[in-house]
Amino acid sequence: MNKVEKAEDYQPMIIDEDNEEAPPKRNPLSYIHGRLFLEKNGVWVFESFKNTFQHRDYPDIVGQVGKLFGQANHDYAMQQKALEDANNALKRSVEEKKLAAIEAAKKVKGKKKKGKEVDEVPSTPAVDETPTTPIIANNDNFDLTMKGGFESAMKARIGRPFIFGPVEFAGLSSSSDFDFEEERNKVISVLTSSQFMPMNTCNYGFQVKVKARNLKRQSSLLKHARFLKNLEVTACYPPIKEVVEEKQDEDEDKSD
Repeated sequence: MNKVEKAEDYQPMIIDEDNEEAPPKRNPLSYIHGRLFLEKNGVWVFESFKNTFQHRDYPDIVGQVGKLFGQANHDYAMQQKALEDANNALKRSVEEKKLAAIEAAKKVKGKKKKGKEVDEVPSTPAVDETPTTPIIANNDNFDLTMKGGFESAMKARIGRPFIFGPVEFAGLSSSSDFDFEEERNKVISVLTSSQFMPMNTCNYGFQVKVKARNLKRQSSLLKHARFLKNLEVTACYPPIKEVVEEKQDEDEDKSD
């Protein structure tokens, strides 16, 4: 535990801001070393975090982590259910096409038995019964240069917020200058590599914010961005097209 770094502004005792005359109160420190989980191949894996959270900033850190864990599991289950429903719909469609082809072949054989001349018996089309994972179509006719078209594309291709990661930040404890642009690009790189990000949609960049503020200070990243709920990334809207009005001639102004 001694090797886990504490927050720079951590103090064991803090003053009650609401009542300065009251004696200082304790500021407990919670250690989150990591998580242990079992992979599908039967191997236990320990993911190390080594984070500390002081009670002053996170009074209910256990409840917040539990809520975040539950929400992540719910989102994953909903995504798996959506994929399963889509695959089942694809299987039903393949089966319906196969049955329709069999019925068409039976009708042709029935006509042939009755003595009717049939020039050519249509062959039963080959049906690929191998289910494939549905892929979201990204080539819809959306005008991404306009705000309305961009919003429609985002609703159609993404639909709702999702969790991505993990994002690894390095050198936060060093005294060197904090390059917020590099750290911001690191977050965006992890987001764009996510399987839930559609291609050729978010073409105008992203906003990386920590508690509704831009990621520009090292202290903000140390205190807040390490907690997933505080770090949010949103896509930038297309720039507003300015309408340039042509200047009227001086003669026209005088005539008015």
